[in-house]
Amino acid sequence: MTHLSLDPNRLFPADPGTRAIARSLYDSVAALPIVSPHGHTDPAWFATNDAWDNATALLLAPDHYLYRMLYSQGVKLEDLGVPAHGVPGDADPRAAWRIFARNQHLFRGTPSRMWLDHVFAEVFGFDTILSEATADHYYDRIGELAQSARSCDFGHLGEHVGNGLVVVDDRPCEERRSAPIRERRYEPWRFEWGSDRLLEPEFFGHRVRDRQSGDGTTGIGGSA
Repeated sequence: MTHLSLDPNRLFPADPGTRAIARSLYDSVAALPIVSPHGHTDPAWFATNDAWDNATALLLAPDHYLYRMLYSQGVKLEDLGVPAHGVPGDADPRAAWRIFARNQHLFRGTPSRMWLDHVFAEVFGFDTILSEATADHYYDRIGELAQSARSCDFGHLGEHVGNGLVVVDDRPCEERRSAPIRERRYEPWRFEWGSDRLLEPEFFGHRVRDRQSGDGTTGIGGSA
Protein backbone atom coordinates (compact mmCIF):
# COMPACT_ATOMS: atom_id res chain seq x y z
CA MET A 1 0.00 0.00 0.00
CA THR A 2 1.27 3.45 -0.94
CA HIS A 3 1.25 6.10 1.75
CA LEU A 4 -1.00 9.11 1.12
CA SER A 5 0.94 12.24 1.98
CA LEU A 6 0.07 15.75 0.81
CA ASP A 7 2.77 18.37 0.35
CA PRO A 8 1.35 21.66 1.71
CA ASN A 9 3.13 23.50 -1.12
CA ARG A 10 2.04 21.13 -3.90
CA LEU A 11 0.16 23.83 -5.84
CA PHE A 12 2.87 26.47 -5.58
CA PRO A 13 5.77 27.15 -8.00
CA ALA A 14 8.93 25.04 -7.69
CA ASP A 15 11.30 28.02 -7.54
CA PRO A 16 12.01 28.61 -3.81
CA GLY A 17 11.76 32.40 -4.00
CA THR A 18 8.53 32.38 -6.00
CA ARG A 19 7.14 29.64 -3.80
CA ALA A 20 7.81 31.70 -0.67
CA ILE A 21 5.88 34.64 -2.16
CA ALA A 22 3.01 32.35 -3.17
CA ARG A 23 2.95 30.80 0.29
CA SER A 24 2.80 34.22 1.92
CA LEU A 25 0.00 35.41 -0.37
CA TYR A 26 -1.98 32.22 0.23
CA ASP A 27 -1.60 32.40 4.00
CA SER A 28 -2.94 35.96 3.94
CA VAL A 29 -6.24 34.88 2.35
CA ALA A 30 -6.63 31.23 3.40
CA ALA A 31 -9.07 32.02 6.22
CA LEU A 32 -11.25 34.43 4.22
CA PRO A 33 -14.86 33.48 3.28
CA ILE A 34 -15.26 30.97 0.48
CA VAL A 35 -16.91 32.25 -2.70
CA SER A 36 -17.86 29.34 -4.94
CA PRO A 37 -19.42 30.65 -8.18
CA HIS A 38 -19.61 27.21 -9.78
CA GLY A 39 -19.88 24.79 -6.93
CA HIS A 40 -21.45 21.74 -8.63
CA THR A 41 -23.63 21.28 -5.57
CA ASP A 42 -27.06 19.70 -5.70
CA PRO A 43 -29.58 21.88 -3.85
CA ALA A 44 -31.20 18.72 -2.51
CA TRP A 45 -28.16 18.27 -0.24
CA PHE A 46 -28.95 21.50 1.55
CA ALA A 47 -32.74 21.22 1.30
CA THR A 48 -32.93 17.81 3.00
CA ASN A 49 -29.71 17.83 5.06
CA ASP A 50 -29.63 14.02 4.87
CA ALA A 51 -26.56 11.88 5.48
CA TRP A 52 -24.94 10.13 2.52
CA ASP A 53 -25.59 6.45 1.88
CA ASN A 54 -22.16 5.23 0.80
CA ALA A 55 -18.91 6.30 -0.88
CA THR A 56 -20.28 5.82 -4.39
CA ALA A 57 -23.36 7.94 -3.75
CA LEU A 58 -21.28 10.64 -2.09
CA LEU A 59 -18.25 10.94 -4.36
CA LEU A 60 -18.58 8.97 -7.59
CA ALA A 61 -22.13 8.97 -8.93
CA PRO A 62 -22.69 12.76 -8.64
CA ASP A 63 -19.31 13.80 -10.11
CA HIS A 64 -19.39 13.99 -13.89
CA TYR A 65 -15.63 14.64 -14.05
CA LEU A 66 -15.05 11.20 -12.55
CA TYR A 67 -17.61 9.09 -14.34
CA ARG A 68 -16.99 10.74 -17.73
CA MET A 69 -13.31 9.83 -17.50
CA LEU A 70 -14.25 6.22 -16.73
CA TYR A 71 -16.87 6.23 -19.49
CA SER A 72 -14.26 7.47 -21.99
CA GLN A 73 -12.23 4.35 -21.17
CA GLY A 74 -15.07 1.94 -21.78
CA VAL A 75 -16.75 1.73 -18.38
CA LYS A 76 -20.56 1.71 -18.58
CA LEU A 77 -22.34 4.44 -16.66
CA GLU A 78 -24.86 1.87 -15.48
CA ASP A 79 -22.04 0.03 -13.73
CA LEU A 80 -21.10 3.19 -11.80
CA GLY A 81 -24.54 3.91 -10.35
CA VAL A 82 -24.84 7.18 -12.27
CA PRO A 83 -28.40 8.57 -12.18
CA ALA A 84 -30.23 8.73 -15.52
CA HIS A 85 -32.89 11.39 -16.03
CA GLY A 86 -33.11 11.96 -12.31
CA VAL A 87 -33.53 8.27 -11.49
CA PRO A 88 -30.78 6.83 -9.23
CA GLY A 89 -28.67 4.08 -10.73
CA ASP A 90 -29.24 0.51 -9.56
CA ALA A 91 -25.63 -0.74 -9.74
CA ASP A 92 -24.15 -2.32 -6.65
CA PRO A 93 -22.42 0.66 -4.99
CA ARG A 94 -19.51 -1.37 -3.64
CA ALA A 95 -18.85 -2.92 -7.06
CA ALA A 96 -18.99 0.56 -8.62
CA TRP A 97 -16.50 1.86 -6.06
CA ARG A 98 -14.13 -1.02 -6.82
CA ILE A 99 -14.22 -0.11 -10.50
CA PHE A 100 -13.39 3.48 -9.60
CA ALA A 101 -10.54 2.41 -7.32
CA ARG A 102 -9.13 0.01 -9.92
CA ASN A 103 -8.90 2.85 -12.43
CA GLN A 104 -7.23 5.49 -10.28
CA HIS A 105 -4.31 5.61 -12.72
CA LEU A 106 -6.59 7.41 -15.17
CA PHE A 107 -6.72 10.43 -12.88
CA ARG A 108 -2.99 10.96 -12.40
CA GLY A 109 -2.10 14.63 -12.82
CA THR A 110 -5.73 15.76 -13.02
CA PRO A 111 -7.48 18.34 -10.81
CA SER A 112 -9.93 15.59 -9.84
CA ARG A 113 -7.12 13.47 -8.39
CA MET A 114 -5.70 16.43 -6.46
CA TRP A 115 -9.12 17.24 -5.03
CA LEU A 116 -9.87 13.61 -4.15
CA ASP A 117 -6.54 13.12 -2.40
CA HIS A 118 -7.23 16.26 -0.37
CA VAL A 119 -10.70 15.00 0.60
CA PHE A 120 -9.42 11.53 1.45
CA ALA A 121 -6.55 12.81 3.59
CA GLU A 122 -7.95 15.98 5.14
CA VAL A 123 -11.66 15.17 5.48
CA PHE A 124 -11.70 11.39 5.97
CA GLY A 125 -8.24 10.91 7.46
CA PHE A 126 -6.96 8.17 5.13
CA ASP A 127 -3.19 7.62 5.11
CA THR A 128 -3.00 5.22 2.15
CA ILE A 129 -3.95 6.04 -1.42
CA LEU A 130 -7.12 4.69 -2.99
CA SER A 131 -6.35 1.62 -5.09
CA GLU A 132 -7.81 -1.76 -5.93
CA ALA A 133 -6.19 -3.11 -2.76
CA THR A 134 -7.69 -0.42 -0.51
CA ALA A 135 -11.08 -0.04 -2.21
CA ASP A 136 -13.05 -1.94 0.44
CA HIS A 137 -11.20 -0.20 3.28
CA TYR A 138 -12.20 3.17 1.85
CA TYR A 139 -15.75 2.08 1.16
CA ASP A 140 -16.27 0.63 4.63
CA ARG A 141 -14.73 3.61 6.44
CA ILE A 142 -16.80 6.16 4.54
CA GLY A 143 -19.86 3.99 5.17
CA GLU A 144 -19.11 3.93 8.89
CA LEU A 145 -18.98 7.70 8.95
CA ALA A 146 -22.31 7.80 7.12
CA GLN A 147 -23.89 5.56 9.74
CA SER A 148 -22.58 7.70 12.59
CA ALA A 149 -23.81 10.95 11.03
CA ARG A 150 -27.48 11.67 11.51
CA SER A 151 -27.22 14.38 8.85
CA CYS A 152 -24.61 16.15 6.79
CA ASP A 153 -24.94 18.97 9.30
CA PHE A 154 -24.90 21.74 6.70
CA GLY A 155 -26.57 23.90 9.32
CA HIS A 156 -23.21 24.16 11.08
CA LEU A 157 -21.08 24.90 8.03
CA GLY A 158 -19.84 28.11 9.58
CA GLU A 159 -18.35 26.22 12.52
CA HIS A 160 -16.31 23.99 10.23
CA VAL A 161 -15.21 26.07 7.25
CA GLY A 162 -16.10 29.67 8.04
CA ASN A 163 -18.61 31.62 6.01
CA GLY A 164 -19.10 32.14 2.30
CA LEU A 165 -21.32 31.88 -0.74
CA VAL A 166 -22.19 28.72 -2.67
CA VAL A 167 -23.86 28.62 -6.08
CA VAL A 168 -26.07 25.56 -6.43
CA ASP A 169 -26.85 23.90 -9.75
CA ASP A 170 -30.57 24.32 -10.31
CA ARG A 171 -33.22 26.58 -11.81
CA PRO A 172 -34.36 29.38 -9.49
CA CYS A 173 -38.00 28.49 -10.08
CA GLU A 174 -37.59 24.93 -8.78
CA GLU A 175 -39.65 25.76 -5.71
CA ARG A 176 -39.72 22.22 -4.41
CA ARG A 177 -35.97 22.30 -3.96
CA SER A 178 -35.20 25.97 -3.38
CA ALA A 179 -37.82 26.78 -0.75
CA PRO A 180 -36.39 24.47 1.96
CA ILE A 181 -32.97 26.09 1.53
CA ARG A 182 -34.40 29.58 1.96
CA GLU A 183 -36.39 28.45 4.99
CA ARG A 184 -33.32 26.96 6.68
CA ARG A 185 -30.85 29.31 8.28
CA TYR A 186 -27.37 28.37 7.17
CA GLU A 187 -25.79 31.42 8.73
CA PRO A 188 -23.33 32.80 7.87
CA TRP A 189 -23.65 31.06 4.49
CA ARG A 190 -25.57 32.32 1.46
CA PHE A 191 -26.83 30.30 -1.48
CA GLU A 192 -27.43 31.57 -5.00
CA TRP A 193 -28.74 29.91 -8.14
CA GLY A 194 -26.51 29.24 -11.14
CA SER A 195 -27.45 29.71 -14.78
CA ASP A 196 -26.11 26.42 -16.14
CA ARG A 197 -29.52 24.80 -16.45
CA LEU A 198 -30.84 27.78 -18.43
CA LEU A 199 -28.30 27.04 -21.16
CA GLU A 200 -29.16 23.36 -21.56
CA PRO A 201 -31.41 22.48 -24.53
CA GLU A 202 -33.36 20.09 -22.31
CA PHE A 203 -34.58 23.04 -20.26
CA PHE A 204 -35.34 25.59 -23.03
CA GLY A 205 -39.06 25.14 -22.44
CA HIS A 206 -38.71 26.42 -18.89
CA ARG A 207 -36.98 29.72 -19.68
CA VAL A 208 -40.13 31.84 -19.58
CA ARG A 209 -41.15 30.32 -16.26
CA ASP A 210 -37.65 30.94 -14.93
CA ARG A 211 -37.82 34.61 -15.83
CA GLN A 212 -41.21 34.89 -14.19
CA SER A 213 -40.32 32.99 -11.04
CA GLY A 214 -39.80 36.11 -8.93
CA ASP A 215 -38.80 34.04 -5.93
CA GLY A 216 -36.22 36.48 -4.62
CA THR A 217 -33.17 34.42 -5.53
CA THR A 218 -30.26 35.93 -7.40
CA GLY A 219 -28.86 34.50 -10.59
CA ILE A 220 -25.17 34.22 -11.41
CA GLY A 221 -23.54 34.49 -14.82
CA GLY A 222 -26.14 36.54 -16.61
CA SER A 223 -29.36 35.06 -15.23
CA ALA A 224 -29.98 37.74 -12.62
